[in-house]
Amino acid sequence: TEFYLDGKQFAMNRIDVEVKLGDVEEWTLVNDTDERHTFHIHQLEFLVQSVGDNPLETVGVRDNIDLPFRDPKTKKPGEVRVKIPFTNPVIVGKFPYHCHILEHEDGGMMGNLRVTAAP
Repeated sequence: TEFYLDGKQFAMNRIDVEVKLGDVEEWTLVNDTDERHTFHIHQLEFLVQSVGDNPLETVGVRDNIDLPFRDPKTKKPGEVRVKIPFTNPVIVGKFPYHCHILEHEDGGMMGNLRVTAAP
């Protein structure tokens, strides 16, 4: 079975997201499928801002979060908003983010992120 992130299967040499050290970004993670996915990112942690229309699910930092699946009646995709601080100098380099369900990860539901240091 094949799985995708942003319409693409994983490619080891592709950089899908590039950020600069010191950036703090808010990402909206969207699940437009009828099955569960668990977002996981290596090297750092994030703050959950909202799950669907509900504010902050838990207090504290995380490195993974279950994404709600698409609503079966309205077909509205599941969404989670996270705030990611790319501020720790130890994270400079390339690392993956992916679905933490092994079958999905092995099927290509992964991306590469690169954090670059300021000159």
